Amino acid sequence: MTTPKKPKILIVDDNKISAACLGIYLKKMGFISIYAENGLNVLKLLPFEQPDAILLDIGMEPIDGITLLKHIRKEAKFSSIPVIMVTGDESAETIDKCRKNGCAGYLNKPVTIAELHKVLEGCLFARRKHHRVSVNKEVTVIYNEKPYTLMTDSLSEGGVSLKKKEPFPVGAEVQVILPFLDKGTFCFQGAVVYIKNPLKNDSDVLSGMGIEFKGYSDDAAKILKVYIEKIISEGTQRV
Repeated sequence: MTTPKKPKILIVDDNKISAACLGIYLKKMGFISIYAENGLNVLKLLPFEQPDAILLDIGMEPIDGITLLKHIRKEAKFSSIPVIMVTGDESAETIDKCRKNGCAGYLNKPVTIAELHKVLEGCLFARRKHHRVSVNKEVTVIYNEKPYTLMTDSLSEGGVSLKKKEPFPVGAEVQVILPFLDKGTFCFQGAVVYIKNPLKNDSDVLSGMGIEFKGYSDDAAKILKVYIEKIISEGTQRV
């Protein structure tokens, strides 16, 4: 099985302390971070290194964050990259400007790991083709030939989010056995693509991990799709 590529996040901030803090959070989540000190460096970098998301400060020179956001949105090659504004400016006017110019999220400094996790998870999953639904069910996960009984947090055709105090490392290959699907129990090959609350110091984020499904039978895929569509039709909120 091919090891999944870790999400790559570009941090753009002229405050090195703030950027370093974000970098630590991202590393603990299992993401790769790259750094640009200002907008000019971003414009030089993007043609050669396209990230999965951008964390962008507003108060920079010579190009401020909102101007850079506009430029990214106008360039076809970069326009689909989620841009999350990170700033100490909480004014309604600034937030409105950012949203009108296509930012994917807005974080106020100092950023907590709970806030960063929530907005990044939303942005990265938003780019996927599958809907996720809230599911609180017991499953079996096999890692290094050892079975673990875990509870689900959410489920999609592409993967599952699981609660676990000590998550497996990013890239870990696992088998997920879903016993609650209609018409039997099915096994899905997968890999950990991110972990939740890696610092274990924020009560707002339950520790756990996201697993991306990599291999399963056509029958399992069809039954999983029907199961999720049934949950949606019954009025369960998508996440």
